Amino acid sequence: MALYGMIDIDALKSNKLSTLVRRVRALTKENADMHTLNYDVFSGLFKKILPLARQAEEWYLYFYTMYYLMSLNKYNCNYKEIVKYAELYYKDSQPYFENTIYPDTKMCSILIFIYDEIFYAYYWYDPIDDSKMELFMQNYAKIITKYNIDADLYYISELYLSLLYRDTKRAEQAAQNFLKNSGNPNRCYVCNHLAYLYYLLYTNQNEQAEELMLNLIHKNIPKRFHWCYRICRQSEPQKMYLTILSECIALGKIELFWYYYDTYWAKLPRNAQWNPNFYTTERLLSALEGNFDGLENDLEITLLDLNNEPVANTIENIRNFLAWWCYFTLLHQNGIQKVQLSIPQLDPENTGFVFTLALSRYMEQKADLHGRNFARARAKYNYDFEKNTYQTIFLENTPQVHPRISL
Repeated sequence: MALYGMIDIDALKSNKLSTLVRRVRALTKENADMHTLNYDVFSGLFKKILPLARQAEEWYLYFYTMYYLMSLNKYNCNYKEIVKYAELYYKDSQPYFENTIYPDTKMCSILIFIYDEIFYAYYWYDPIDDSKMELFMQNYAKIITKYNIDADLYYISELYLSLLYRDTKRAEQAAQNFLKNSGNPNRCYVCNHLAYLYYLLYTNQNEQAEELMLNLIHKNIPKRFHWCYRICRQSEPQKMYLTILSECIALGKIELFWYYYDTYWAKLPRNAQWNPNFYTTERLLSALEGNFDGLENDLEITLLDLNNEPVANTIENIRNFLAWWCYFTLLHQNGIQKVQLSIPQLDPENTGFVFTLALSRYMEQKADLHGRNFARARAKYNYDFEKNTYQTIFLENTPQVHPRISL
């Protein structure tokens, strides 16, 4: 469906609004996927619609537009913008609720989807400290309790947050509540179950985790949710295995990492293990095997991660730079001493080349900076634990000598 497909354009009170909404709908008639839309074009249109809808008290249009803006910024890693719109949402939703005692189901869903977008901007971002994060979660819970709709979204958020903090008690409670409310999601079934899959990994329910992963890949889910396989890549084996390996690293599950690496990842064809995409962890997995065939492409992604540093959220920066720390250490160990990369701090004479070992140290320093900042903002986050996991997997073991487990 094109964006604004649920809006009755002819009923809008403003001709200017009608024109703008029609333009967005026409531009997204063939493609309404936020991650493929031109950011400048659509953020410009949404920013024009938002104040006009607020002024005209077109609340459906207003809150849908706010949701679209947040979603568009999420796919473009612009978390500062989402935080800014979150504050606007808190302020502008008050007069709506003061005048609307019983919002209809459609409006309730919009508001909860907005909370979901705000959560994904907040929980990995160090400007949001413990007090701000917990206050948000309390308000999120109140909304879910009040309107009794899409409760699974809230419990998924609780799961993600508890896993970030490695808070077992909180994770167990969130998992129980998720299972009670997960039977009929109106979203992608696969994506909706990823947090629970990570919970199973975290709590060492290894057989259940592997079974769920395979069920999601092989479409062994209720048939009424098979539509999600047409639009979601997450269930594709290569993407699913990469997701599992990344989560094993984040959770510190070193032996499980090697189990999934040996059992699934290493058995993929080489061209499936390496694709010219933006997954930094995938680059690191190739480096672990001593495979640097895509070095030129890897260096492009390195620059992309460095350029995105100011707008990316804190945990993304931590994990990207930890990955590059290990990657360039492995590159140095494989005999490549220099790479062609433009980083002024490491190349004051502007030769166009930097030493790989210096680049590794540079990435480690960046990871440490972001890690310490996040640990100060979130008391339960343990940066040293996460860094040690990267070091243990990628710098202290090789695929030939790593510890193995059997499920």
